[in-house]
Amino acid sequence: MNDSERKQLREAIDSLVDVAFKLGLQPPDVRFEVVPVEALYEMAAYHFPERFAHWTHGATYYRQKTRYDFGMEKIYELVLNTDPCLAYLLDTNSLVEHKLVIAHVLGHADFFRRNVYFRETDRKMDEAAARHAKIILDLEDEHGVEPVERTLDAALALSFHVDPTAVGFREKPDAEYERERLRPPTGPTTPYDDLWYMAQRPETPPVKPRRIPPEPEHDLIRFLATYSSALEDWQRTLLYMIREEWLYFYPNMRTKIMNEGYASFWHERILENAELSPDEHVQFRRLHTGVISSGHRYSLNPYAVGYRIWRDVERRWEHPEEEQTWYGGTIHRQGGEGLAKVFDVASDHRDSEFIREFLTPKLVEDLDLYAYDFRGNPKKQSGQWVVEDEPWERVRDTLVDELVSMGIPSISAVDGDYHGHGELLLLHDAESGRHPLDLDYAKRTLTLVNRLWGKPVHLETALDGKRQLISVGG
Repeated sequence: MNDSERKQLREAIDSLVDVAFKLGLQPPDVRFEVVPVEALYEMAAYHFPERFAHWTHGATYYRQKTRYDFGMEKIYELVLNTDPCLAYLLDTNSLVEHKLVIAHVLGHADFFRRNVYFRETDRKMDEAAARHAKIILDLEDEHGVEPVERTLDAALALSFHVDPTAVGFREKPDAEYERERLRPPTGPTTPYDDLWYMAQRPETPPVKPRRIPPEPEHDLIRFLATYSSALEDWQRTLLYMIREEWLYFYPNMRTKIMNEGYASFWHERILENAELSPDEHVQFRRLHTGVISSGHRYSLNPYAVGYRIWRDVERRWEHPEEEQTWYGGTIHRQGGEGLAKVFDVASDHRDSEFIREFLTPKLVEDLDLYAYDFRGNPKKQSGQWVVEDEPWERVRDTLVDELVSMGIPSISAVDGDYHGHGELLLLHDAESGRHPLDLDYAKRTLTLVNRLWGKPVHLETALDGKRQLISVGG
């Protein structure tokens, strides 16, 4: 990029930021950097400018870069929820592509600051990730590359099983659990207890055995780092670092459709109000159409679905038509509140709520959404995918179910002293997911859990209504 192109890009950034604020967005400071394709795809694979090395990151880079080299996909930008927001632009982009990406990034940045699920994220995680990388290099020097790599393999296999609500929301302090264990309630506790016990004082109930964990623990990485007797201190450090990073990623997973749709909604609005030449406007429209295209018939394009729903939300609150509630009542809206509603929804919804509340029958039809299922061998070795002829509510509810779980099976640690020998029992909530566990995959993952726990590990699930117990290490 020469000096003239840099000057044009700076002017474009300043102009588009000004347009965004005039339209009502309030993005935080964004630092834009122009990088070559290798650097952009490396950061897309590692998720941060500096992060610990691991073979999974290399595999992701190779896959994405190969698809780019063969013209199958192109990453135009990468934006991080940091302070300031970090945005990386591909150096091969044209000026019009840069303008669309800049406007798209401003939409993301506004969403990061507005949405409640991002409020507790560590916006210095880019610096934390760099510190983690340095710590891991030091651990490899001290303990060897292979032991560190084996611990990272196990931790990353469980990285989706973190819980942002694990501390301070559902559970009581450890000291309170211990008090209740040592002094369990003795019976009625009312002002009239003396009447209950006139004939005989109640017997003191026996002390309850200590439970590990005190209540089911969904944050498996935190549980293992806290309770495993097989881990050395440096391994606990590794687990807590992986947990810290994945708690940062969690809001992105919860709001993928909303976030990408919101950024697409706003990059269109910003460029519609920017000073583009006729030729630039044609190029922008062509690029925008590609962003919001439907995609593969067996996959969901979050840009397309989110964009169409945001447009529909604005229309329904700006120019309301008569609508019926689910119980037959009439909805009355005063109109003129389209953008106010967009900002309101962006602040306190996640994908599952967004889809449940705002996906309409017309949108299901316009987006050509449908539910499908595989009919044939359970391992999909033979059979075919079949579109299910179901009402639109079935399509909506199927999508909501997937978004609530994010495709992650609900598994909790329920007993760290199973069989009285320090074995670990995990419980899969089979009723919470649409699909049964892949038992082969589950067993391979349990092997990694066993590596961290140090004693036999068991996973209870259900298959076709029957209890299944998978055990490793026994």
